[in-house]
Amino acid sequence: MPSFYNQGTATVAANGTAVTGHGTAWLDTVRPGDLFGTHKGAGVRIASVNSNTSLTLAYAWPGGVQTAAAYEIQFTPYLTNPQQDLQALINLLGSGVNYALGGLNGAGGNKIPRLTGAGTADTIDATNLAALAGLAGVADRIAYFTGVGAMTLSTLTAYARTLLAATQIDGALTTLGGGAIGREVFKAVNSRDFLIKSGVGYNLGAIADDAAVSFPGSTSTEGYLVYVGFNVPSRSGLYVARTAASANSIAPIGVIAPAPTLTTGVLGGTTGADGALTIAAGSNGRIYIENRLGSPTIASALCFNMLG
Repeated sequence: MPSFYNQGTATVAANGTAVTGHGTAWLDTVRPGDLFGTHKGAGVRIASVNSNTSLTLAYAWPGGVQTAAAYEIQFTPYLTNPQQDLQALINLLGSGVNYALGGLNGAGGNKIPRLTGAGTADTIDATNLAALAGLAGVADRIAYFTGVGAMTLSTLTAYARTLLAATQIDGALTTLGGGAIGREVFKAVNSRDFLIKSGVGYNLGAIADDAAVSFPGSTSTEGYLVYVGFNVPSRSGLYVARTAASANSIAPIGVIAPAPTLTTGVLGGTTGADGALTIAAGSNGRIYIENRLGSPTIASALCFNMLG
């Protein structure tokens, strides 16, 4: 093994402590404690190796200025370094956190250490952690307590995780299904609000004289509720209707005379009696309103509990 290093050149000022290397590789070769400048005599102890091209001397260089000149670093025995490292380890183990941990005896078992401050520690019960550690991980499972120090696994599907991951109610309700209407129904605060939220509303606007409009109902053979409102409140009413291909009908539940004429089929504007309002349940999933009053009328509609 070489006893010195002299690759490249070195620059150092007279009475300086900073040494700059040129073409040197000091970082992995030279260590603090080695002697720089033995090409001039006794050499100066190196305080630190900063990089491959930078050294700091422990005291001033007495050999005069040299610029990019030949040099020599004498390696010193490295036995002193292990001794220093060992002393540092002893000092570390005898103070601070390690000292605090050394004072714990783990009496009673199922304990883990806990730092309570600078250089202080105690133990806390780890019975529940031991129960968790005793479980074998299985896909799509979640751990839960069955008692003190006792745990087991329960199924947690991808669908359930999606529901739990929702950050707001609409996201959760979308996962639950039911579409936009279903989401609103889930948020109802009372029975009246439930009816309003479970319905689908239509603003039909002004219906000219001898004209007809229609709006979607349901294609299910089950009956559903339809509220038809007009700008003249006495013409408004609540009906139960079916608008399926195999069964179409409409009947009043609550209306005020004079009630609109009720029929089935498609209304085209002049289908019903002149001078009357007519409401028809089509067999195509639609409700029709025909105006033959002699002047425009404004209408709106609300369908409840549609199943198809």
